Amino acid sequence: MAHSVSDHLHVMIADYDRFIRTVIPHYETMRAVQLELLARCLPSDGRVIDLGGGTCAFARTEAEKFPGSRVEIWNTNQAMLEVEPAR
Repeated sequence: MAHSVSDHLHVMIADYDRFIRTVIPHYETMRAVQLELLARCLPSDGRVIDLGGGTCAFARTEAEKFPGSRVEIWNTNQAMLEVEPAR
């Protein structure tokens, strides 16, 4: 049986980005810290692997902040990767 975020969290995938920001306290602060940490350890080749990349929202932010980077997104739920991420 394939993993489904929609089934697991009982939320439509299209609503995931908005939903996750309501259930994780200080979500935006957490994301800012993640980007700061990534800036400190970004490999010289700029390759970043985003495990559990969801709707690719964080990968898009990574690519914008580090234009020379190459972000590879992995997710067990293919449907998540097909959703336009919220900004």
